[in-house]
Amino acid sequence: MTKAIASILEDATAALRRAPHVLVEAAVVRPSPAPDALRQLQAGVTALPAWVAELYAQIGGAHLSWRLSPAGYEQLEPERTDSEHRYDISGNLDLLAPEELTGGLTGHGWQRIYGDRAHGYGPVDFASYHLNLGFTAVPEDGPVVFDLVEGRRAPLAMTLPAYLEAGAALWFLDGWQLSLLGDAEAEGQRRRLAELVRRLSGG
Repeated sequence: MTKAIASILEDATAALRRAPHVLVEAAVVRPSPAPDALRQLQAGVTALPAWVAELYAQIGGAHLSWRLSPAGYEQLEPERTDSEHRYDISGNLDLLAPEELTGGLTGHGWQRIYGDRAHGYGPVDFASYHLNLGFTAVPEDGPVVFDLVEGRRAPLAMTLPAYLEAGAALWFLDGWQLSLLGDAEAEGQRRRLAELVRRLSGG
């Protein structure tokens, strides 16, 4: 049985809160919208994929962000006395609320951001301006990751819960989605960084 999305996020948040050198800046899971609002969402977005509808049947969006604490950086680089570059180890997840999703589509927000490169793409996890998870105008395509820097979309052979579990395993480190795009170097870097944060936090 697939693990519930709220349960995945609760477990990830609890793990981050237990880590002594991690500062959890935001941990919000919104309640699922009322049935009427969900029907309006489905009516307002052409060809809304079933997996997106299922997301909002379970929760109404979520935001989770964290960063490594100053004490963590002191353990990481004890010889340093300045604070330069000390706040670049962080993680973020931002599952859009239904109104954010439709507002971006009906208000042309996503079109302004992505231009012709998106070809009907709309984000769901807007954790990063240039790298996020979303869907295309063809609902059968399933979840895709869009890389704005390289102007590419890559389909993911996984469900949204599997995507979230993969992200939680890497503490939702900024840019962790690159590890899902066949980027072996990025995957290795994220795994090493996730392990480093675990060691610093006594995990």
